[in-house]
Amino acid sequence: MMKFLPVILQVIFVFGGVMAGLWLKFTPDAGADHVEIEADDHALVTHDNTNENAEKKKNKSGGGHGADNMNSDNGYMKFSRQFIVPVLDKAGVNSLVILELNIEVPSNATETIYVKEPKLRDVLLSRLLQLSNGGAFDDQITEQRKLDTLRVELLEAAQGVIGESAINILILNISRQNV
Repeated sequence: MMKFLPVILQVIFVFGGVMAGLWLKFTPDAGADHVEIEADDHALVTHDNTNENAEKKKNKSGGGHGADNMNSDNGYMKFSRQFIVPVLDKAGVNSLVILELNIEVPSNATETIYVKEPKLRDVLLSRLLQLSNGGAFDDQITEQRKLDTLRVELLEAAQGVIGESAINILILNISRQNV
């Protein structure tokens, strides 16, 4: 019987760990700010704020002006790949700008938007190439004025494909690699 005791204890601990993991996974977290759903190399992030959390945020913002802009019915369309934009000079490719973008969209429109991702990527990349040729990625690419211009231009391009479903452009990462 003593030979089987370590094996029995291991089975009990593994079973207990699995049960605890499942319990934690399916227990609703009242303080969760968002839920992430992975599907087909895309991520949809939707806000799941409780009234208590929304009230706390409203009180912190001093009257709610910032909290009023946060719409719990919005999600984010994440592209499956980054955007890579060449920056040209007279000698050829000077550097590469790498962007990771998300588009803020109504959460009920995400399925129709993901179907249009190839067209959306094409339009956004075309606009990024136009901006690159116009000098948008020369010098300081992280300057606030340039980032705001980039957001406005990309939002306009996205709205040309998916209409008013494109609410905002989020620049998650931007970097330039000299070649």
